[in-house]
Amino acid sequence: AFKYAVVAQRITNEIQQTIEYLNNSMSSSRFFGVEIVKFSGEHETAYEARTVVKPVLKPSPRATTRTPGLLVSRSQLLEEIVDENYRQVIDRLLGYFDTLGLRFEWGSAGTSCRFFKSGMHVPLSIGWVYPPGRKGWFGLTDLTLGYDSAGTEITESVKNVLDNFLNGVSGIAGANRRSGGLIGYSFEPEAVIASAKEIEKSVADVVDQLNDIL
Repeated sequence: AFKYAVVAQRITNEIQQTIEYLNNSMSSSRFFGVEIVKFSGEHETAYEARTVVKPVLKPSPRATTRTPGLLVSRSQLLEEIVDENYRQVIDRLLGYFDTLGLRFEWGSAGTSCRFFKSGMHVPLSIGWVYPPGRKGWFGLTDLTLGYDSAGTEITESVKNVLDNFLNGVSGIAGANRRSGGLIGYSFEPEAVIASAKEIEKSVADVVDQLNDIL
């Protein structure tokens, strides 16, 4: 099979969906989305290539579960949501997160939503989305907003912003407190549907504040 790479400074949601469509419709080719990240120092400039969209191997017609380790995509995640109303809300939320500049890191069960800005060494995850019935990182389910307290770039100022973010999220109807390495609040599907606007506002606010200090 022929392999093609779409290379850009940022792979937007629209580009990702196009790559997914090409992978699904052209069985003889494989398409990848690659972001080129620039790092600038006082005397040197370096670039890093990050593959953010990969083709997904299709299971055989007899298969009933996804092979462990395969990356999912936005379209696959949405296909696993049976409730039409919830599927539309999650689709809108992911689209809104994309307009805020968040990046999606797809795993075998769902995705993390990550803040990244030039000069940062690693992205900062502030949200996770999984289809109903699936467990992801740290046993997360459905939609979770929060952060990993062990993150390598969580300075005191960043922690203050994230703690303010969590304080606001805690007041959203349906928020369930999580503990452990990941600090945050999870929302079951019914709560996501009822509080979608409040979730959007909380994420938009923390993205604005992180942009201001980083």
